[in-house]
Amino acid sequence: MSSYPIGDARKVRQFEAMNSCVAKAILLGVACVCGGCQSLERSPKPPPPIQTHEATQAEQPENLKQHLRNNCASLLYDLLNDEKNLSKLLLIKRGSQELDDLVKDISTSCRENAKKLEQLAVADRTLNLHTPGLPSGEAATRDAIAKTKEHDLLLARGADLQFKLLLTQTEGLNYGSHLAKVAAENETHPEAAREFAAIAVELNKLYERVAALLRTPSNL
Repeated sequence: MSSYPIGDARKVRQFEAMNSCVAKAILLGVACVCGGCQSLERSPKPPPPIQTHEATQAEQPENLKQHLRNNCASLLYDLLNDEKNLSKLLLIKRGSQELDDLVKDISTSCRENAKKLEQLAVADRTLNLHTPGLPSGEAATRDAIAKTKEHDLLLARGADLQFKLLLTQTEGLNYGSHLAKVAAENETHPEAAREFAAIAVELNKLYERVAALLRTPSNL
């Protein structure tokens, strides 16, 4: 028999159900960092139509460097938009103070760098942040990986949660750093190239901090 009055018990059940939904949404966002699924803040897009090789070739820009830059920048932009929500995980999962501080720094960095990419796109109309160009098989595989990671993180507690969360961040930050590096190498505007290079350096520093924490005795 519940110790709550009928009305209060109903409110408690509704609150618990709401928290469960929030937890799953946040964890899916964390899992998307490695899986590469769509950002939580955007509505899921329908799968692109199957294209012939000739049609795909015809749609590619004549400037290969621009194509590579846009592709890397789009993937980077999606990753940053997922990573900026990482700190929301602290609403439902608590770790060590060092982990909490690192998670907040990652979120802040990714939020600021996502805005930088938006500013670059406004200044240069050839910079398209919405052309990830993933094959359908790759996109489906990334979504499957993200769902698996979401399940693992949802069940994890304590040291196990910290280890799995840090592992996703080493993968995501290393990937993001290299996306920014390649974008910088294919950017023809010096100022924009410096911005991409700076993002690569910043993400790599965060990667090194995550890797260092992952190597601590409590995580081995």
